[in-house]
This record gives sequence, structure tokens and C-alpha cells, in this order.
Amino acid sequence: MRQSFTRQNLRNWSAPLLGLLAIVFAAGFAVTRPYRLEKEINELAMIGATLNQSAQVLERTVTSPEQRSELREKMQDLTLRAEEARKPGLLQAELMQTARNGHLEVREILPVSTGHIDTSRAELPKYRVSVAGSYRQIAEYMEACTRQRIPARVRSFRVSHATNPDGSPSGLLLAEITVEGFLLQESPQNNEHTG
Repeated sequence: MRQSFTRQNLRNWSAPLLGLLAIVFAAGFAVTRPYRLEKEINELAMIGATLNQSAQVLERTVTSPEQRSELREKMQDLTLRAEEARKPGLLQAELMQTARNGHLEVREILPVSTGHIDTSRAELPKYRVSVAGSYRQIAEYMEACTRQRIPARVRSFRVSHATNPDGSPSGLLLAEITVEGFLLQESPQNNEHTG
């Protein structure tokens, strides 16, 4: 009889006990849910920030097709200019045009012999340019030579007072400037990427 009484009590209390357990579980879930959600939101925010940083790094390091095309065009232009730099007549024409653009009086442009022949590399042209103008015009001309399509660097210069053909002072300065063509040197890294 005792056994049947225990079974009866268990049957009577099982439904309320299960209900109570369900309420406790639901309350525990409700209490811990905001904490878990906050933790998940923080984790998602951290993942988002990491992905954003990665995207920015990739954007800076990966070249777009447009950038590659632009780089290819610049490389072709530099290659053409390097070939033109070895042609004395083209450099001489550039020097003359740059002087005219600077409103200088061109007295002469003569080739200069280097005095030695280096067969291991192609010689770049060298010129002595004689121009008359103001100090500012001469200084701007020497700077402009490096920015020409076929660049030339100033190796030496001397400035004196210019005279007219009859020997009288002209009021201008006469600059004797020695320039030579030069090529931009590529770094080994650039050669690896273009090959």
C-alpha cells in the first residue's frame, strides 16, 4: 500500500514539477539570453572590423584592371622615351624647344664628345647649350631640361654677361650649360613584376 501511495504522489506531483522545471529553465534562458546576445553582437562587431581592415589592405595592395592598363601605358611610354634618349637629334630638338618655351635667346647647341668610348653600354648624347636671358629664365631652363619628354640633366654651367654681335653689353646673361641625356633606372623589383 505504501508503494501505491508513493506512485500516486509521483503521478500527482509530476505534472506540477515538470511545469516548475520548465518555468525555471525558461527563466534561466530569459536571464542568460541578453548576455549571450551581447557577446555574439560583440563578436560580430570584431569580425566586421577585422574584415573591414582586411578589405582596406587589399584595396591598397591590389591593382585594378584600370590601374594595370595605365601602368602598362606608362611603361610603354618610358620604353619609347628611353629609345629616343639615345637619338642625338631628338634630344637636341627638345633642348631647343625648351629654350624657346622659356623665351631664351639660343646662341648655339653643340654636341660634346665624351673623350672615351665605353663599348659595354650605349652612350647618351651630351650637349653644350649657349643661351642668353635673365637669371630666372636660365635657372628655369636648367630645371625644365629634366622635365622634357626626353630628359637631360645639367652636368655643369657657367654664367657671364652677354654681349651683342658688335661687342656692346646686351643687358642679358649668357649661360654655357653642359647637359646630357639620362635614363631612369628601374629597380630590380620592377623588373621582376614586369617579367
